[in-house]
Amino acid sequence: MDALAKAISKLNLKLPEGFRIEASKTEHIAGKMFMGGLSRNTSKEALFDYLSQYGKIINFTIKTHPETGVSRGFGFVLFEDKEAVEKVLQVKEHQVEGRKFDLRKAMELKFPPRKVFVGGVNPKTSEGNISQYFGTFGAIELPVYLKTNER
Repeated sequence: MDALAKAISKLNLKLPEGFRIEASKTEHIAGKMFMGGLSRNTSKEALFDYLSQYGKIINFTIKTHPETGVSRGFGFVLFEDKEAVEKVLQVKEHQVEGRKFDLRKAMELKFPPRKVFVGGVNPKTSEGNISQYFGTFGAIELPVYLKTNER
């Protein structure tokens, strides 16, 4: 049990589902896996039971739409150790409640993002004004329109 888990258990705190997974977005954790291709109707209980056969689960979440609460078809599971991940990866096909889904090692997010979409900019805005404004956030590279090779 790591220091965070010990502190939480001593304080008798109930953290929200997926808390440990969200907290580890930007770091590589050997026991973290991505689940993709989940049915909107897949129950958390059935998925948890299926995954538990591979090892102890520390945290588990199915991502949902913030407004509707409907499953977005993917989620994450955090196993206690990397041996559980290796067991999962040895199985070619995973299925819960009659639906196949994918399990892969999770990748950490790279921050800060290299590209940011900015919409609603007046086409008459000069490159200088754009560079001046966005340059305050770091080095920028203006996009090139692929069809005409122009900015």
